[in-house]
Amino acid sequence: MCKREFFVVGAVVGLGLLVVVGSGAQQGACSVTVQAGQSLGEAVDAAPPGAVICLEPGIWYTNLSIYKPLQIRGAGPQATFIKGVRDGPIFRIVANVKLTDLTITESSRKYPFCYREECGIGIMIEESGWGSLRNVVLASHDTALLIHGTGYLELFQVSLADNEIGLFVEDTARVSGAEVVIAERGSAGIRVSGSAFVHLAKLTISQQQVGIAIEDRGGQLRLSEAQLSENIVGLEVHQGEVKLLDTSFEANRIGLWARGGVVTAERVTIARSQRDGLVATGEAFVSLDGSKIVENGVHPNCRWVAWVCNGATVQESALLWITNSAIQGNADWGLAAWKRECGYAQDSFAGQVTLLGSVQIEGNNTSGNHAGAGKPEGQVCLP
Repeated sequence: MCKREFFVVGAVVGLGLLVVVGSGAQQGACSVTVQAGQSLGEAVDAAPPGAVICLEPGIWYTNLSIYKPLQIRGAGPQATFIKGVRDGPIFRIVANVKLTDLTITESSRKYPFCYREECGIGIMIEESGWGSLRNVVLASHDTALLIHGTGYLELFQVSLADNEIGLFVEDTARVSGAEVVIAERGSAGIRVSGSAFVHLAKLTISQQQVGIAIEDRGGQLRLSEAQLSENIVGLEVHQGEVKLLDTSFEANRIGLWARGGVVTAERVTIARSQRDGLVATGEAFVSLDGSKIVENGVHPNCRWVAWVCNGATVQESALLWITNSAIQGNADWGLAAWKRECGYAQDSFAGQVTLLGSVQIEGNNTSGNHAGAGKPEGQVCLP
């Protein structure tokens, strides 16, 4: 049986294990090798700063707080598993720590009735902790990754599955990386609050209530070559600054919803949303350049007059700039304001829409609900 344990790493204790602790090991070489059934907590506690702890195939039941630099390397995510045994994070990181080639799973889940350290958390990086994950799976947590304070996290080839929240970044924490996959029935793939900064390339998010939520004025998000699909809302921006490059929103209920903040997008595709492709409300400013908003409003109810399913919708004081882009094949208007003349119950638009360069708005109104209306007919409905 694997030992069930909780350790606070820092003091050196004796080991009754068949492990090898090396000094001056080459970069990447194993300083410590831990077999299944041996204590990971004791191995980490005894290893010198900078050690590389290698785990053989097996399951370790533990919660660890790590206060010194080291690396923990498994035999692969399908072979090496770390599982929690109590509330709080499985890994609490307050140092420069690298985790590679393993799966971290089954923290104590309580969502939505949990607060911070009472939650089931896969990895928490706090204070000035610095984490690096490569070829790691995190599954079945309230929050898979929580980074706060001035913490930093680097991700490469990381998969987050079946978590209520995949990545939660707050305060002035920073996250960067590439090839991250977030999937399977969560409430939020990524949440960014405070003045946190997230920069990810080749990100894939699916099957979340909200793929990404940017909550506060100081928050920043940068995405390139990202794919957000089959979420209720692909990206929801309340405040903050978002820059999107070569990113696609596919088959979400609403692709991109800017309630506030600034969104700048180049070569973005928003396609086949259940309802609207793009919605800009509040005091949001959205700029699209070289982008496509196509074939949105695929839900059967979009055929009804009572449902208005547009390519792009503007409401309240929102500002929308569209440059050298195409809006085509959407169920109702290609581009519309929240006005009675556009099919809404009340007038609720005092913002501005600006079209620059070559903007093609054609082939919309596939529902046929706006024949004989609009400027041009069935395509654009603006004051």
